[in-house]
Amino acid sequence: MLAAMFTAASCVQEEAPVGVPQEGTGEAVVFSATFSEKPDSKATLTEGEEKSVVSWEANDEVVIFEGTESYTYVATPETENAKNATLAPKAESVASAEGEHYALFLHPSGNAQGTLEGNVITTTLPAVQIAEPNTFATHLAVAKTTGTSFSFKNVCGLVRVEIKTSDVKSVVLEGLNGENVAGDIK
Repeated sequence: MLAAMFTAASCVQEEAPVGVPQEGTGEAVVFSATFSEKPDSKATLTEGEEKSVVSWEANDEVVIFEGTESYTYVATPETENAKNATLAPKAESVASAEGEHYALFLHPSGNAQGTLEGNVITTTLPAVQIAEPNTFATHLAVAKTTGTSFSFKNVCGLVRVEIKTSDVKSVVLEGLNGENVAGDIK
């Protein structure tokens, strides 16, 4: 009888955790991502007739939080100037397809660092931001899902500045009463 128990136990096949590529399959959990319709969001502004359209760029990085773990995912836009993208894992360690997920997008890519405590994401918005024409110097957006589709929402406002002279060295934005306009954000 004891030999039969060992034989039965050795025949049980362990399943790979959801989201981890199964050996030989190369399959990993991917997420879909879009920017909220109100207002438009993201890192590249495309001048339109009625409004600017915001879109994903190839290789935009997103941090996906699952409990106390975080994973870096990379965006692949559906088309040029796409509001929709697929997020695939940057490394072998990937989030699962089940449960609650939070996501943090901080442009420029590679800057998305933060923590999740309960349902609160904490990150830092840089105090010094170098502007480039037709794009955000820094853009911060967050999302939550219980599936595999994220709809990102802006955390910050956008200030568009048009400078028509070459002797300006910097532009400083400050709160009227000393409020923080950058730094740690929860």
